Amino acid sequence: MARFSGQTQDAVAPFVPSGFWKKGVKLSGKVIRLFDLGNGPSAALKLSTPLHIEGRNEENVSIGIKTGIRMALQSCGLDSLQAGDRVAIECTGETDTGKDSPRSDFRVDVDRN
Repeated sequence: MARFSGQTQDAVAPFVPSGFWKKGVKLSGKVIRLFDLGNGPSAALKLSTPLHIEGRNEENVSIGIKTGIRMALQSCGLDSLQAGDRVAIECTGETDTGKDSPRSDFRVDVDRN
C-alpha cells in the first residue's frame, strides 16, 4: 500500500513579480508542478540559478503561463508544459496589442524526457 503526506506550505513557491519580464531576461529550471488558481495555468519551477524575490533568494518560483508563453509553446508544437520538463524562458520584448497593456513575448526551449 502506498501512503502519501503533504502540506500546503510545501507546495508554495512565490510568483515571479509582474515587472520581472524585460527584454533579454531569462530563467531556466525544471517544472515541478502545474496548477491553476482560477485565472489561468501556472507552473512551479525549480530554478537552475536562484532568483532574488522580495529580499530572499528563491530556488523554486511560480510563473503564470500567460498569452506570450503559451504562444511560444504552441509555436514549438506544444499545448502546455508538463511536470518534469526542463525549460529555458527568455523575454524577447513586448508587442502592443491595442489593449490596456502590451503582451510580453518569449522564446521557450523545452527538453522533455
